[in-house]
Amino acid sequence: MDRMLGIQVVYIPTHIYQDLQNITAIKVNELLMVHPNLVQAGFITEVNSHLPGCAFVRYWAAGRIGIALRTTANSELTAFKYLVVYQSTDNGDVKRVLKELGCGDGIDVLFDL
Repeated sequence: MDRMLGIQVVYIPTHIYQDLQNITAIKVNELLMVHPNLVQAGFITEVNSHLPGCAFVRYWAAGRIGIALRTTANSELTAFKYLVVYQSTDNGDVKRVLKELGCGDGIDVLFDL
């Protein structure tokens, strides 16, 4: 499942917005602005077959998307049902951070999907 490495996502709790399957990019952007501490932008760092339905995600610090991570210690396990694919920053920012974390090999191919 390394093919998901670097895919940008947004975590949206269902008490903020429930219809995630039909959410629009405009609504995601609005939620990021209105609820910056609850709606979190980030990118997938790992999908583990032993944890179905979940991904490990690195989240950007609120108000610092593309600049700084919320935590540099680890990725956070997040259920797919709360994630929406959404490009919140330039892919170059994600590539830079992945390389800094030592997991950016071959990442150029992923952004061509």
